[in-house]
Amino acid sequence: MVKVNILFGLAHKKIVELYDGKGHTCLMNNAATFDYIACKYLYITDTTIVGNDANNTTGTSSKSGITYSNNYFVLRYVIGV
Repeated sequence: MVKVNILFGLAHKKIVELYDGKGHTCLMNNAATFDYIACKYLYITDTTIVGNDANNTTGTSSKSGITYSNNYFVLRYVIGV
């Protein structure tokens, strides 16, 4: 059985309007165990969502010491409201 984590991020339409094309950060982790921690960086406009090359990286931050696995999570759906 495949284990699925359901996560969501919100970029309110007013924020997209005010910061059209600017970067938005989505922090993620799997459940309460924090086995996998990730940060996805997205450039959002009214008509497009584009990711950043760092969204597919893994490593350990030299400043915070946090180990991250940005490639562990994927964007599956975009729902406009």
